[in-house]
Amino acid sequence: MYENAVVPVEEKQEKKRQRLYFCKSKRYANFMIQNGSKIVQISNDKFRPNYLVFVFLWDDVCDANAKRWEEGERETFIG
Repeated sequence: MYENAVVPVEEKQEKKRQRLYFCKSKRYANFMIQNGSKIVQISNDKFRPNYLVFVFLWDDVCDANAKRWEEGERETFIG
């Protein structure tokens, strides 16, 4: 359900909500944290309580880290 997704900001609201990035992988979350992404929350998956969901603030740093991970950093990162 939370497969590494970006939550869009709704334009209709007066106060814009922050964009969030969800991930389930502990290794990927560790990579994001070590490379400066801002973590907002760690919670349990509501459909599978034994699994964790990591919530990051989607900003330029998080975007750059996601691109680095997709380009092959996942193959070499040991975290």
